[in-house]
Amino acid sequence: MNKFEKASAMINLLHGTDTYATEGSVFISVWNRELSDTYEVCISKEEVIYYADSYDNSRKYARKCTLTGNGMNSGYVVNEGEMYIKDEENLIALLRKVEKENNQEYDKDVAEGRLTDEFLLQDYYQADYYYHTEWEDEDDYQYIEIDEDLHEIA
Repeated sequence: MNKFEKASAMINLLHGTDTYATEGSVFISVWNRELSDTYEVCISKEEVIYYADSYDNSRKYARKCTLTGNGMNSGYVVNEGEMYIKDEENLIALLRKVEKENNQEYDKDVAEGRLTDEFLLQDYYQADYYYHTEWEDEDDYQYIEIDEDLHEIA
């Protein structure tokens, strides 16, 4: 993204205002009082720099953890993207839930020590139920954190 696209994205996210970027400007669409027409206002160079810097200084994430809602740039992909889980603790909790729903002997197997965390992790991994990955490319970013809240990047 260039600085104009970054500034446009931040204005949209922070203020809920429609904007668009051209090669050398950012425009804000504003309704007139009668709501019958819009005007386009070009923002100043200083505002472009301010909002582009805000974008650059904000934390960005490739995915959002399905269970916690936290942003993540590494973690577990479940069922080829059906779910994203940030850490092993939450993954194990999910695997236990899935196993309990599908295994009538779950409580007995747990009591007898057959369903350990390590066993579940290995068994479900070998069945291609999940895998671990890291997203490192800026093009992978789908979320930005603003004031501790995650917002989708348009």
